[in-house]
Amino acid sequence: PGAGKGTQAAHLCERLGISHLSTGEVFRHVICERTSVGLQVQSLVESGQLVPDDLVVKVVEEFLDAAGANGACFDGFPRTLEQAQGLDRVLASRSESLSAVVVLQLDEEKSVQRMVARGRIDDNKSTTQHRLKLHQETAGLLIEYYGDRDLLKYVDGDADIATVGHRVGLLFPEERR
Repeated sequence: PGAGKGTQAAHLCERLGISHLSTGEVFRHVICERTSVGLQVQSLVESGQLVPDDLVVKVVEEFLDAAGANGACFDGFPRTLEQAQGLDRVLASRSESLSAVVVLQLDEEKSVQRMVARGRIDDNKSTTQHRLKLHQETAGLLIEYYGDRDLLKYVDGDADIATVGHRVGLLFPEERR
């Protein structure tokens, strides 16, 4: 959280001509729409809780249906082992697979500073620290899951946007589209 994954994903997607899925943006959209799902999501997000895995995977599946077959970059997804396994099922049903999982590394103090500075309603210090705790509890399982499949690519996220973007871009030469 706060490492710049949204910014870097948007730049990478534009450069590679692929779709960008930010589950956070999708959930902020449904909150603004004030639907029953949006109200449920709002309550969870404001308290720093995660949206249930099955709902997140369903949103991703619908996004992929709408995006077509040009490829996609997931931003903030998957966050749990169950979401990763759900994504695998969705991709397998389409005869698709992941090419890489990028881990933007940033220390906790800088992560909290960046999130609080964004000024979003759900980015106060208390909620941010709770979100980081949840992330730490689940990230290890994801690291192991994707590490076992040799998909992990680590990038130091403690730099300006352009420098981190260059580091990420080196992982995805344009000819690999």
